[in-house]
Amino acid sequence: MANETTTRTTTIESLPAELLALVFDFCSELKHLDKIKHKKAQLNEPPWHFISKGLSPSQRFGSQVDRFKLLKSGVWFPYSHASVCRYWMEVLSSSPRYWRTAIFHLDSESKPPFDAASVLSWSKDLTVDIAIIKKDAPRSPGNMDDISEKQQVQALVDLLTPHLHRCRSIHIDVHLNSSLPRILRHFVGYPSILESLSLFCDFNDLSPRDEVLFPIRPEWGDTSLRSLVLDGRNLPDVCSGWLRSQRSLEQLVLLNYSVDAKNYIHLDHILETIQTLPNLLRLKFDKVFVLLGSSAVFTNQIQVLHFEEVEALIMDEIFRTCTMNELHTIHITRCSLPFVPAVSKLVLEDIDPRDPLEPILQEWEGSHLWIGRCRGFGDSFLDMLRTTSDWDDGEFHCPWVETLYLAHLPRFSLKKLKKMIKLRSRSINYDDPSWRTTAPFGPAIRELHVIRCDVAELTEKDMEWFRARVVTFRYLKQADPEL
Repeated sequence: MANETTTRTTTIESLPAELLALVFDFCSELKHLDKIKHKKAQLNEPPWHFISKGLSPSQRFGSQVDRFKLLKSGVWFPYSHASVCRYWMEVLSSSPRYWRTAIFHLDSESKPPFDAASVLSWSKDLTVDIAIIKKDAPRSPGNMDDISEKQQVQALVDLLTPHLHRCRSIHIDVHLNSSLPRILRHFVGYPSILESLSLFCDFNDLSPRDEVLFPIRPEWGDTSLRSLVLDGRNLPDVCSGWLRSQRSLEQLVLLNYSVDAKNYIHLDHILETIQTLPNLLRLKFDKVFVLLGSSAVFTNQIQVLHFEEVEALIMDEIFRTCTMNELHTIHITRCSLPFVPAVSKLVLEDIDPRDPLEPILQEWEGSHLWIGRCRGFGDSFLDMLRTTSDWDDGEFHCPWVETLYLAHLPRFSLKKLKKMIKLRSRSINYDDPSWRTTAPFGPAIRELHVIRCDVAELTEKDMEWFRARVVTFRYLKQADPEL
């Protein structure tokens, strides 16, 4: 009698749990390596650190990049795998280490086969990073979904209460300011290990401020908070008391604050609070509009200062009233240019073309200049860099600039770029084989980066010309992908 062979159909649900666990361990390790290789979002790191460690040739613009795009995509491990079938979900949920990043989508049409309470319970007692994020693009206020957004955020924050003691970071990104939780009302617990709290919103819907003054909760007085993104709704609540108690704070972003009849704060009030934070090094004002008028003088240890969509009057007032002896980097995004102090690094991003760069920068005395997405940039700026001052012993404009980054800029002349480099380098003896390490730079350009600008495509001969005259030259044509 012939042997009978029985064929068994293998499905994803028939794999042994032990084998699946090995596969999932491999997927988890791949995710970790991918984050390192591509610098993907890591919630325990500050959400705004694009210029905190100096300028880098491969750096992207902070206001143009959504660092949490991958978290919104639905392919983040283990959530994508747990959605395949109930069996996979059961295997994954038995390993707490997979769930140390808890992601909750506010406006997802397709609901996952597991609820928020389960996700929080699966990590057991491990340290967790929390992300409550919208998935779709910004929309105008007034949408019926706005009510649902507020309700979803409140429900999720309530679920977090018994887990606050093990939260390392909390990142909440919503459409409306009024959907965000109030720190002194909704966060009840002891977040002793919390390092990063980010409250983002697209719009300030100017919800009237509650008249009830919430007392500072004693358990919030001693935390490990290092990075804080603070929305305009919370700012008046915490500026006087709670914020001043965050002595470990290194980075602060103030976001979407506008003065109205029931919700107002003076700039000097903010600056006085900042002065009390001994470890604060990085500060950003993002769409902040406050009342001015003060004769006070403030001192702080800020090293990096970023303005995005802030009035020039506010920037001028900060520079006038604050002594910032440690300040080395100023980043200005979508603002009218104020008077710019002599710091070593200056980043200008998406400046209004009605604000010419030349008058503001011609006497600037910094060494590292980054200009990106500025539609008013052109040959006149290169002409300014290659000419000398009539009243300062023939010194070049921007006399100490030695590092120049040009990124995503409108059309300018390659010929004039070369002429500028040549004239500013006239003191360098290129016959000296050690000129790259011994030559005096500033005004001579040491580093030049031309990144995806509208300039005539460089030939190999052009690139050799630049490499022979600057220590570091980097070029990406418009069609090249960003690194």
